[in-house]
Amino acid sequence: MEKILNTRFGLKEFRKGQKEIIQSVLKCKDTLAVMPTGGGKSLCYQLPAIIMPGTAIVISPLIALMKDQVDQLIMREIPAAFINSSQDQDEIQEIFIHARQGGYKIIYVAPERLASRQFIELLKDINLSFIAVDEAHCISEWGHDFRPAYLKVNNIFSLIERVPIIALTATATPDVRQDIIKQLKLQSPDVYIRGFDRNNLRYNCIHSKDKLSKLVNIYRSMNSGSMIVYAGSRNRTIEFSTGLQKLNVPAEYYHGGMKSVQRESVQERFISGKTKVIVATNAFGMGIDKADVRHVVHVDLPQTVEAYYQEAGRAGRDGLDAECTLIYHPEDLRLQDFFIQSTYPPKREISKFVSKVELYNEKISDNRSGFNIIPEAADIANYSGMPLTIVNAIIGFLTRLEIIKPGNSFGESQIRFTRSREQIREYYETTTDERREVLDAILRSVGSEAFTTFCELSIAQLTNRHYINPAILGKAISAFQFAGIIDFRGTHAETRYYLDKTLLKNDNFDVEVKHLERRRIHASEKLKAMQLYAETLRCKRHYILSYFADQDVAEKCGNCSSCG
Repeated sequence: MEKILNTRFGLKEFRKGQKEIIQSVLKCKDTLAVMPTGGGKSLCYQLPAIIMPGTAIVISPLIALMKDQVDQLIMREIPAAFINSSQDQDEIQEIFIHARQGGYKIIYVAPERLASRQFIELLKDINLSFIAVDEAHCISEWGHDFRPAYLKVNNIFSLIERVPIIALTATATPDVRQDIIKQLKLQSPDVYIRGFDRNNLRYNCIHSKDKLSKLVNIYRSMNSGSMIVYAGSRNRTIEFSTGLQKLNVPAEYYHGGMKSVQRESVQERFISGKTKVIVATNAFGMGIDKADVRHVVHVDLPQTVEAYYQEAGRAGRDGLDAECTLIYHPEDLRLQDFFIQSTYPPKREISKFVSKVELYNEKISDNRSGFNIIPEAADIANYSGMPLTIVNAIIGFLTRLEIIKPGNSFGESQIRFTRSREQIREYYETTTDERREVLDAILRSVGSEAFTTFCELSIAQLTNRHYINPAILGKAISAFQFAGIIDFRGTHAETRYYLDKTLLKNDNFDVEVKHLERRRIHASEKLKAMQLYAETLRCKRHYILSYFADQDVAEKCGNCSSCG
């Protein structure tokens, strides 16, 4: 191992904990590794992937991280590739062909790729050594960065032969660690917790409402290196970067709403040192390996201690002294509390949304069915006085539960039967129950005249009076046209979304609402813990390490704003 460490990675010795973790993987044991940011997690799966026969699959949430790590591996003459949404189908097919020939030691993929049948077929065809799950806290809904796609990881073993798993994270509390083990179904895993303390980092907290002036003072106190400033929203990144530029600080902003070309350009200038200060949302940083970041500043309160620790940990990757500063004011809580309410809308807001949709439908039609047309989110927000972010969160929640469904809206429509009554009856007897229901409703609506000429067909009447699900209606009309039993003329055809009120009375809906409420309470508790960090007079380092249940914790570190 030491020879490969030196010849392939140019390192003389392992960092604390790396060797034991690598040995666990080489023994084909399921492994959970909790290591600090910058602690060398990637080596823990890259080195064993070189030694073990076959190909290792690395599941990573970040495209930028994949490309960066694959480029570095190829420079070290380690055959590696990544598969993600940035590639066209020809590129992906070429990688698949090469992988089937045993051409890679490591392949990086996003968790969403596990839903691809084509990718599962690839896994069946290649010799898998193990699966590495990076940023494993994303699998836990109680973690600070839950990604539902991660839940698919263990499901693939119902389709392929099981191989060992190594799960890696830098930000897992004891509860999240147990949830990772449970969700990944790790089998008697070796668990390695290699401490959260990074002695070269100093933790500071400044209480001030005038954040820009404090930020300028911090920049001017720096002797070398660069600075990352984290802000709580896209608008705030622009606000602070503009303010810094006016005061002759060379700053640029970065957020997820920018075009990818713009983001890459800003990122490149920062990494090359042309830009000294970058003001960013939390979209920036994961997978960015810049060694000389001397200061990480948060001008807005993060939602969780985990997020703060991970983002602050981007300072001092070179092992030299660096500082992590939170500029705090009690009003910061309002923004984060608003984000929590928007992400996990309370039941009263869901009820208000449903009520406003019903009132909207009463105004536009005689709607006695269980289905209501959903207007544009911005229209609902204006009509109801609800924040747009909360409206969007509710629509997302109800869509996931299939209470809101897509359907076709045809505007004014006409229909004519192109087959005899006997042929229609024959079709009726052989088709599905759903199509029979729609055919019955159409016949009752238009009568016998439709067998000889085009007749007006009221789509609203079919959905409202005959209780036809709009999604089923659109599919059925398309099926009738394909079968050649009708001619249909629909003007202004478009996809609309409908709310099925009948499903709001299901037990499952109540269960999901209660679960949403639990997650909202959990998020509020996490925010409270972050507030306590900002406001405590006790040692900042002690607070963070105790939060993660690190056993090696001193009461005072002597190197934070509380200790002096």
